[in-house]
Amino acid sequence: MSQKMRFFGPKVHDPSLAAKDAMFKLAREQHRRDVCNARLQDLEKELQMFSEEFGSRLHDLRISMKEVFHAAPEMKTFSGSPDEAKSEGLDSNSHDLE
Repeated sequence: MSQKMRFFGPKVHDPSLAAKDAMFKLAREQHRRDVCNARLQDLEKELQMFSEEFGSRLHDLRISMKEVFHAAPEMKTFSGSPDEAKSEGLDSNSHDLE
């Protein structure tokens, strides 16, 4: 076959070489995809473990904070006006820092 055939790459004399080259490129891309997918799965597992750990710690912190607030009645919230807070001594700006 004297006519050069054109595939996806440069002109080649032997179509079987072009096919081999294409197969090699395809295999390389499939390997790359497999490696990326494996890494993505590892990252998803790490994220899931982090999320579960974070959620567990957040839950424990909330329970701990509730226990602290229930144990200390002086840590109540004040819903009155700023003037009422001053009269009850709850205004943080009323303290003299000297």
